[in-house]
Amino acid sequence: MTTFDERERGFEAKFALEQDLQFRLTARRDKLFAGWAANELGLSDADSAALMQGVLHVSDGPGHDERLKAFMLARFPARADFPMETWLGAQLATCSIEAHAQIIDELA
Repeated sequence: MTTFDERERGFEAKFALEQDLQFRLTARRDKLFAGWAANELGLSDADSAALMQGVLHVSDGPGHDERLKAFMLARFPARADFPMETWLGAQLATCSIEAHAQIIDELA
């Protein structure tokens, strides 16, 4: 086995690990975001579970965050005097930080 082959396998393993970690972070963040939204909306357990299922069906890939925010924006009552998109974006960022901390704690 050549050094090049070993390096190639190392890079492939690192890429696979990074992709797995990114998937786990996004999934955890989305779950936390759905839980927060359900709490804000005062949903019952059944409605919270339905919201979670809806979040799971938001397609991954480029534009996922925008689709997720649009999905949630449709569930909150419209308010002309309040920047809902900014509020949801800030909460999504907070959930991202929390998800990252939780995943790091699990890996430690």
